[in-house]
Amino acid sequence: MDSAIKEEEDLYRRVDVRPQFWKEECDRPSSALFKDSNGVSVDRSNNRSLEDIIKDEERLHRVFGSEDLKAVISVSKKTCEDKDIYVKCDPIDNNEHHCIIQRTESEVPLTSGQAKYLSKQCVIRKRYV
Repeated sequence: MDSAIKEEEDLYRRVDVRPQFWKEECDRPSSALFKDSNGVSVDRSNNRSLEDIIKDEERLHRVFGSEDLKAVISVSKKTCEDKDIYVKCDPIDNNEHHCIIQRTESEVPLTSGQAKYLSKQCVIRKRYV
């Protein structure tokens, strides 16, 4: 697998049903989905089909998720770069596609503005509940 993430690659994130991650009034993910002190965990597309990506996200959710799955969303690496958001490859056991989105190369948590930007720019790829 190529460790360099291409500008046109999409980065996928699962959204569970916890209310802080979804704004019901606009039927979109909230900025809280992109706020994590350890960085935002995502999976890169890496030349996989959307169908394969969704299947893999569902598999990962069965392994790691504790709440029901609400949606799978994506944001492109270019969208991140447009707001000076850093994306790094971070393969882990059982997930070679894992990456981390963070504020800069050396600072981890996104700013409130960066998180809000990603919540507005993300694309909802599949809904569940």
